[in-house]
Amino acid sequence: MQKLLNKVKSLTLTPTLSRCKDTLLLTTHGGRGRDHLTMPPTPKKDILFLTAQTIFPTSKIEYCKHLPSQTGLPHKYLPLPPWVMRNTLKHQRERVGVRVNNGFTLFEILIAIFIFSIIGVILASTLHNAFNTQAAIERNAKRLDELQLAQIFLTRDTQQIINRPIINSKNQNEDAFVGTTTSMTFTHMGVANPDGTLLRSSLQRTQYRFDKNTLQRITWPAVDQTAKTQPTTRILLSNIQDLTFEYLDEQNHFQKEWPPQEKKNNALPRAIRISITLKDWGKMSELYILPN
Repeated sequence: MQKLLNKVKSLTLTPTLSRCKDTLLLTTHGGRGRDHLTMPPTPKKDILFLTAQTIFPTSKIEYCKHLPSQTGLPHKYLPLPPWVMRNTLKHQRERVGVRVNNGFTLFEILIAIFIFSIIGVILASTLHNAFNTQAAIERNAKRLDELQLAQIFLTRDTQQIINRPIINSKNQNEDAFVGTTTSMTFTHMGVANPDGTLLRSSLQRTQYRFDKNTLQRITWPAVDQTAKTQPTTRILLSNIQDLTFEYLDEQNHFQKEWPPQEKKNNALPRAIRISITLKDWGKMSELYILPN
């Protein structure tokens, strides 16, 4: 038996395997002709048959009606039906514990689906976090741009404040600088008018006001106003929880109103402190020093 197995393993090329009633015949096509290997019936001939089939997966199985002669091939072969051939090969492999690979089992498919589901959940979570991070960065960047723009307007206007009283739309005199805890109104320079070509002054009356959780910048087209003068309002900063204005006097004391009740002759404060509490970034305070 062992010699026969070794002979089977040593055969190359494509064999033709024929199993007869009492004899197992292995025929291979070599370069020098045909080699015929026969074996009397033994209890382990199915194992030998399966071993040959495993080593040579392209072997052909045929049923020999007559016993083969000792000198050559049997003179007549009758092929097995396909369904008999499949059942016989499966039965022989199962007898020696060889698994027939006819496709994926339900358990293997479930495992693959489970692994794919885990990978999908991980990828979805990663993408969700990436999108949330990107949205938060864009939101904070937009908020920072809004805050910086408001600071630019405040810095530019307060550094050009001048002592210029006006006549308001009610035809009443108004101080150059009027301030409360929620608003401040003043006259400043800096309105572009190249070479004086435009029929207007380079001065402007501006008001900063905290209203409806927003910081608004209100400007008038003329310093001295009439009843028909219409202001222009622009929202600089939104989503504000609280905002207060304070004004520094000559004694370095912050006043909540300007001009103070006891010092009506003071035209301009020395500095302005603005305390802002944002709903998303918390509280911040800025000090704007006015020109002498």
